[in-house]
Amino acid sequence: MYEIADRYRIVFRGVFHERRYRRLALVLFVLLAAFYLSVLPATFTGGYVGWVSLRFLTPTLAFFALALAAAAALTFTLAVHGFRTAAGAGARGTGVLGGVLAILPSMLCCTPVIPTLLALLGATTPTLFTLSGRIQGFFATWEIPLLAAALLLLLGALHRTVLRLSGSCARRPALRAHGV
Repeated sequence: MYEIADRYRIVFRGVFHERRYRRLALVLFVLLAAFYLSVLPATFTGGYVGWVSLRFLTPTLAFFALALAAAAALTFTLAVHGFRTAAGAGARGTGVLGGVLAILPSMLCCTPVIPTLLALLGATTPTLFTLSGRIQGFFATWEIPLLAAALLLLLGALHRTVLRLSGSCARRPALRAHGV
């Protein structure tokens, strides 16, 4: 347990001692937080996405919006550092999957996305009315567990990125010096 905490501390200290990475993480966090705060309450706005959604923001959705934004911003910033230093950040697919999964419940619950996709697949009108409501109901019912899964995927991507960066050649001397 202490070894993992040391890895996080060393990687975060190594990456965020540079001002450009602190700025990148902050800008990403602000942009992603604004995005998630306006998108996640779309379930309560009939699919309308925008600042009007903030009236319907619940403490649970606000938590997920800020947690998802923080995890995604940190993961992306560490990945950029890894690519720039040729350390390889890994976990790209997991981070992307977590980001996509985070917006699925609110975007598929009450928007015309599902009926449009069903119509493009050649569904008839009765099929559209039958299936789209069930699919949208599933996403509305399971919104919080899906958001929790998205957060876990992003945290997993962050963890894998930290482990990859801490295992890179550039970080090994610092880790050995700390007994990791």
